[in-house]
Amino acid sequence: MLGRGAVADPMLARRIRLGETADSERDWQRILPLLGDFWQRVQVKLEARHAPGRLKQWLGLMRRGYPQAERLYQEVRPQRLAGEITPILLGHGIAPPCMSHAS
Repeated sequence: MLGRGAVADPMLARRIRLGETADSERDWQRILPLLGDFWQRVQVKLEARHAPGRLKQWLGLMRRGYPQAERLYQEVRPQRLAGEITPILLGHGIAPPCMSHAS
């Protein structure tokens, strides 16, 4: 039962474990890197035409608990191409993690 709640609120398990109360701004700052990582992975794993939908789906679930997710969702929602979404994410401080590993 925790799984669905954790998708809509990625900080839920952490708050339970640490006994923290919800703090939308603090938690959102912790979610930003997760969104960047998710966006990068979705673009690699899925066809380009499906990637925006997956991000919109996750933001749609999170927007109930995070007003920041609602604002981002409203900006991303009309976009159809990954190339249109990435600059929006960057404008919200969401950057994909560096993938500079040595092969």
